[in-house]
Amino acid sequence: MKHLLEDLRSAAFPPRCGACGGPLGACELGFCGACAVTLLTPAPGLLRLAKGRLVAARALWLYGGAVRDALVRMKHQPSPAVVAQLAELLALECPTPPRPQGLLVPVPSLPLHWLTRGFSPPQELARRLSRCWGWKLAPALAMRGLGHGQAGRGGAARRRGQRLRLKGAGARQVEGRHLVLLDDVATTGATLREGATLLLDAGAASVQALVLAVVEPLPWR
Repeated sequence: MKHLLEDLRSAAFPPRCGACGGPLGACELGFCGACAVTLLTPAPGLLRLAKGRLVAARALWLYGGAVRDALVRMKHQPSPAVVAQLAELLALECPTPPRPQGLLVPVPSLPLHWLTRGFSPPQELARRLSRCWGWKLAPALAMRGLGHGQAGRGGAARRRGQRLRLKGAGARQVEGRHLVLLDDVATTGATLREGATLLLDAGAASVQALVLAVVEPLPWR
């Protein structure tokens, strides 16, 4: 019965490309063939924190082509379907966790963006990946006040900003745990650095950074 319902739903609402919205066809990547060929994968790298600390960082794709179009649709034309497609892609590209036990920490969204969209992209991505990995979700970080966007700010201004804080129970959640800090898009890595620093200072055993797309290839400075 379950498979019959899925077949009927697929027939009535055929899957669409997450980037252009066109028919998906037989492609399993969540993008049509024309959009899928624009996906570019950057090399992994390291985030350099204060006190000589290093955090492993991985971005699945460069911010461009189909990934950029899908993320723009998700942010400016809020659609649960596009979020679900990107979450499925994330789980497909990262089917196994870096270690058996750990916590997924999503980078928080700006409160005003959350109200406008009705959801937080990093949290939705983390929710799907946590089910795939069998890890618990730990929303240990929050924005300071209403927060402020990073668009149009240079790398130096981004690094000087203090946008994040630990939630009240954040330190207790992450102490002694191995964490993956997850975001949808990174430009210079400033927000990931700030989040990783807060988590390590709170006693996390280790932190790794994972983003769906990166504007500037690693290493971030």
